[in-house]
Order: sequence, then structure tokens, then C-alpha cells
Amino acid sequence: KQTLAAEKPIKSSVFVNQNERALKNILKTSDKSYDDMLTALKSSDILTISDIAGDEVQGLTRTIGKMEGAKNIVHGALTGRSEAAVKYVTDQLSKTVSNVDNYFANIDELGKTRAAASKPLYKKAFEEGQNIQDARLTKFLEDQRVIDAMDAAKKLYGVRLEAGQTSLETLDGVKKVLYDLESKASRAGESNLSSSYGDLRRGLVEVLDDNVPSYKAARKVYETPSRMIDAQEIGRKFDTLQPEEIAKSISNFEPHELDAYRVGVRQKSQEIVNKTPDGADPSKRILGNTQKREQLKAALGGDSKLYDDFEKKMRDQMDAFSTKQAIIGGSRTDYNLISDDGFIDAVADTARRGIVST
Repeated sequence: KQTLAAEKPIKSSVFVNQNERALKNILKTSDKSYDDMLTALKSSDILTISDIAGDEVQGLTRTIGKMEGAKNIVHGALTGRSEAAVKYVTDQLSKTVSNVDNYFANIDELGKTRAAASKPLYKKAFEEGQNIQDARLTKFLEDQRVIDAMDAAKKLYGVRLEAGQTSLETLDGVKKVLYDLESKASRAGESNLSSSYGDLRRGLVEVLDDNVPSYKAARKVYETPSRMIDAQEIGRKFDTLQPEEIAKSISNFEPHELDAYRVGVRQKSQEIVNKTPDGADPSKRILGNTQKREQLKAALGGDSKLYDDFEKKMRDQMDAFSTKQAIIGGSRTDYNLISDDGFIDAVADTARRGIVST
């Protein structure tokens, strides 16, 4: 940190030169150049020299961490960073997937309010659409799925028995049943079946909107909250679907539905992170294998830059976790004190005086 800050002019050039000289000496054991290391440090929120410069430097850090006066500093820094990992991953999820934890706390109340507001609009639309005459309706009325939905609408949505097949009341009930079937198939991971019901429903609604404009106005008032709830629930199931199924399930979402979907993805991802055992790496629970990475990439709508930036942050966290294991866990070989004990003494002395931080 001091070295990066030293790129700006300060009064004492002694400390700048001493920092730079010490770091360049450390990097003699690394395949990283001094400039490469500075670039890598600038591009990360959490990485340190020990994360970037390789095994020998990690071994050196571990050795210094055993010295009197340095152990608490090294162990404290690495342990503290590890303990903050869940918050770090949480912050990145917020920036990348959705910055809303849960805006559906009052969505049911919103739905009730909008249902009440739309009631007179639907009444007007049903009166205007008692007998819709449109040649495009024929293919729908002959579709067995629509025929079955008509019967279901009478049982589930109170469509009057005497309502005609071409009445808006009946066809609106059909639309509701088709939407239920579409959502059910999507939640079950049956993306092809869900798309089939969705295409049928959207085609029918297009005909109804063209013939009864007041129906379109009524739907705008009522449908937004319920569809957002469904989109959120689909998002919460993203980790159970194949990447191509995820892409297909969100392909026809409106912008507000996509926002709600990402809230669901964020909520599910947060649940996974929050269940990380103490001492484990939360980033691996999000992007620990190819399947998880492809699922999240699809859930972000194929936005490569957005995903790549997030993956970079998560890989930084994985590197940070590996460094902690290597230095505190002792899985790496200590730096060879006999071969360069003078250098070790110099670095340790510098570290004690607070000039260089590894």
C-alpha cells in the first residue's frame, strides 16, 4: 500500500526508495516483475503481495510470520481478511446481480391494491368483449390445451358457465390457466413445456388486446406485481437448471420481470454464501465449478463483461483464501533461511519498523 501511494510525490524519498528496493528484492524469488505486481495490486480490492508473487514469497511471509513481533500482524491480517470474506462476496453479489435484498416484503399488499384498482377496468373490458370476432381465434379454440383450460378456468377462476367461448371473460380465464401451467413447468425445470405454454398464452393475449383495448389497460394495472413475484421465484431456482434452460426461461421477460428474476438469483446466491462453514471459502460455493459458473453467467443474461468482472473478484477471493491456507496452514515450504538469512533479517527489521508490509 505504501509503495502504491508513493507513486504520488511525497516529501521523503528515502521511504519510497526503501519500499521499492525491498519489494524488488522479494520479487527475486518470483516470476512476477515489479511492474506486473503493481498492476495486479491495483486491479484488486483485496490481494496482497503474498497472493500475487508466488510460492517462494508465500514461504517468506510464513517465515516472517513466525518471528517475534510479526506473527500477530501476519496472522491477524490474513485471518481478518478471511473472516470478512462472506461480506466481500455479499457486496460483489449486490453490485453484480442485484442491489436489492428483498423488495417483495409488501408485494402482496401491492397486489391487493392493484387488484382492487383494476376491478372496474376488467368489468368494462368484459362488457366490451362479450363476443370477439377474429379469424385468428380459430386456431386457439381448436387447440386442446385451450379447450382444457376453458374447463379449468370455470373451476379455478369463477368463469361463468354461460359465458361463451369467444367471450373475453372465458378467454381471460384461459389466459390465467395457461400462465399457471407455464409457471409450474418453469419451476419444475421443464423449460420446453414452459415455453410452449408461454407462446400460446402470448399469442392469445395479442388477439384479445387488439380486439378489446380496455383489456390491455386493465392488465397493465393488475399483472405487474404477480408476474414479478413469479419471476423472483424462478430466479430462486436458477441453481437447479441447466444453463441453456436458464437462458430460455428469461428470454421473454420484460425488463421489470428480469429485475425481479435477478433479485431471486441474488437471494438464492446469498443463502448459499451464508451457509458457508466457518473457515471455508464462500466464493467457491458460488463459482467453485464449471456448472456453477455457467449457471450464473446465464442468469446474468449472457452479459460477458458483467460476469467476467464478477468472476475476477471471486477468483481474487479464492487466491486470498489459498494464501491464508499456505501461510497459516503451513502447506508450503518455508523460505530457505540458510541460503539468504541476511535478506530475511533485513526484511524482518523493515517490517517491524512499519516500512514494508507483506
